[in-house]
Amino acid sequence: MPDPLDALLSRVGKSRETISPKSSLGKKLHGGGVANTEEVKRILSLPYYRWQEDTALNWMGKELISWLGKPTVESCKRRCGHPEHDKECPECRRAFFACPCHGEGHMAPRLLQVAALQAIHDFGGLLGAIRVGGGKTLITYLAGPVCGAERVLLFLKASLIQKTRRDFKLLSRHWHGPKRIHLMSYELLSRDRGLAELYAYRPDLVLADEAQKLKNTKAACTKRIHGYLTKENKDAKYVDLSGTTTKRSILEYHHRINWALPDGLQPLPRKYPEAKSWADAIDEGIKPGARLMPGALLQLCTLEELSNMTGDPRKEAGVKIIRQAYARRLLSTPGVCGTEDQFDGAMSIQIQAHEYDVSEAVISAFDTLRCNWATPDGHQIDQASSLWRHARELAQGFFYRWDPPPPKEWLQARREWSTAVREIIKNYRDLDTPMVAARAVDKGRIPWAAPILNKWRAIKPTFEPKTVPEWIDDSALHWAAKWAERNTGIIWVHETAFGMRLSKETGLAYYAAGGRYNGRMIEDETKTCIASIEANKEGRNLQQFSQALVMSCPPGGDVWEQMLGRMHRDGQQADEITYDVPLICYEQWDVFRKARYEARYIEDTTRQAQKLNFADIEVQEELDIASRHMEGDPLWCKDNASFFERS
Repeated sequence: MPDPLDALLSRVGKSRETISPKSSLGKKLHGGGVANTEEVKRILSLPYYRWQEDTALNWMGKELISWLGKPTVESCKRRCGHPEHDKECPECRRAFFACPCHGEGHMAPRLLQVAALQAIHDFGGLLGAIRVGGGKTLITYLAGPVCGAERVLLFLKASLIQKTRRDFKLLSRHWHGPKRIHLMSYELLSRDRGLAELYAYRPDLVLADEAQKLKNTKAACTKRIHGYLTKENKDAKYVDLSGTTTKRSILEYHHRINWALPDGLQPLPRKYPEAKSWADAIDEGIKPGARLMPGALLQLCTLEELSNMTGDPRKEAGVKIIRQAYARRLLSTPGVCGTEDQFDGAMSIQIQAHEYDVSEAVISAFDTLRCNWATPDGHQIDQASSLWRHARELAQGFFYRWDPPPPKEWLQARREWSTAVREIIKNYRDLDTPMVAARAVDKGRIPWAAPILNKWRAIKPTFEPKTVPEWIDDSALHWAAKWAERNTGIIWVHETAFGMRLSKETGLAYYAAGGRYNGRMIEDETKTCIASIEANKEGRNLQQFSQALVMSCPPGGDVWEQMLGRMHRDGQQADEITYDVPLICYEQWDVFRKARYEARYIEDTTRQAQKLNFADIEVQEELDIASRHMEGDPLWCKDNASFFERS
């Protein structure tokens, strides 16, 4: 298909080459910033494919059923005899959640699933920007048979392995699955044992579920997959699946798209330096003064979009247009399948901020944290990134302290070795963990680090670190307990200490590691419960609930998308999903504000509808927070707060 901008220009008898660079449109097309390189020309000439417009997918879906589908399973059918799901019928509800066939006895794939499997078959890979609840599990189960893979390896979070095995067992009732499939956690891959398993198994198809775990190119698991796909087994295929493909930067999936698509089909520059220039123009979190002019990226825009771009294109309105044009190019690339639809059903999302009163002890602790960079027991904080974590703990009435406190010499040696490890991993691409770095030092490869490592090894056995929660206020606990008395839903927590104490005080089940409590999985829970955000924010189907309390506001639009998607997903029976979120200090409010900005960036650059943007949100505006700051409210006085940093 021709490029849409070329088509629009041709209608008025013009082309890119005939437009004067001195004209207003020419300045936008040929202006400075992102260079107009051969890679830009390659990307502009890529074919356009929209799976939503492919009428052949219905036929392909039927062919997929005849090829890999199994006969109707009578035991899965609804015992009530209703031909269609009736949400008032208890048996219909039971059958709906008991198996992915929802009590039908057979499964028909969604058009998106057919399109994704077709891409895997045709291109040997896939970048699947598929929303939460969009059907990624069936894609991972059938990807192997579709592309003829003999040994399939699926990477996922450790907490989801048992749940995925259960899902695959249910899918095997209705589909002929892969010949061999091995499940490995990202956490295991980061260790030497995981690397050995990867090379011993030698997969010919690598699947990455929740692939945002591979966004950091310096992380051990990312380096190891990169080494396997680009050096050890170049013929291996790669499928990238994520409901949150990116959080702030297109560079988070630049390397992943190179793994997934055949060379030349990538809708991003293949080399990092040029991709970095694109990122400097459209990424989230770049201030207007530091943002690169869009330059050649304006060629992705339509004439209407260019005409709407007034003023500095580096400011928010202009950047939004560039992002949306880029997203259109990304999701129209063969081998890229994404969800752009809004959400099934009429269910809405309501997010309501709340405040509760805290004691003078908490207010004093916040003053110490901000003014002295210290916890209430005097422990100094040496990293700015740790301030938010400590503020989150204090807002819930506690902080972690060393028990007993470490000797100064031990703490100093630990800090020096940690600094050395970060420097080593940064400068040596083949060294990806502290253990591997230590081995390299022992072999004499990094002589400058040897004295630091020897000093740390000598003093390390003299102290065993242990932290314990120190409670200074129970206001947050009491507020959460009252919420549990009035509602039936999930209380999301981040800190283990808070979850354990709330469970002890209220008797509520606390689903932490692995999403389990006394041998039961959270998917089987029907009463109000407590859930760890880290352990349950991804991969869980929790449509049995429609109310939630988020006691610890998580950072990141991607985390919110995953967490909201546990209840707000296909199959939810309620008309409205509600989330109550305590925001009692500036740090909590600022984290939520930034998450909303990130959600807008994700939606603009991937065209994936984000639940934070879809939700009706009642949270204090920036002017309200600025007013409380000026009035000297102790929980909202943040001297370095930038209330109006965006323009």
